[in-house]
Amino acid sequence: MDREKAKKLLELYGNPTVNFGKTTLVFARQSLQDVQEIEKMTNSQLIKEWKELCVINQFIGQVSMSELQRISLLELEMSCREKIDKAKLTKWYERKSKKKREC
Repeated sequence: MDREKAKKLLELYGNPTVNFGKTTLVFARQSLQDVQEIEKMTNSQLIKEWKELCVINQFIGQVSMSELQRISLLELEMSCREKIDKAKLTKWYERKSKKKREC
């Protein structure tokens, strides 16, 4: 993975928090440790997790800032892997998007 781009993604999403009395809610939690974990994943693990997160966050609509950030990191890693068929993933995403619009 391009570590500079990964660091930039982490910075751009930031670490937004909201304080409620003594409780602090953190909305984005991806870190360099998560980047390392993603880098160690196999191609099939990357694709499986990416698809699962896309379905939950972009098609079902249960949006999580942390998961959107993770999707971005997964996509960054997948873009560096030559054996991952990006066109096939794009077609999968477009089919899912079309099905959602038809519902």
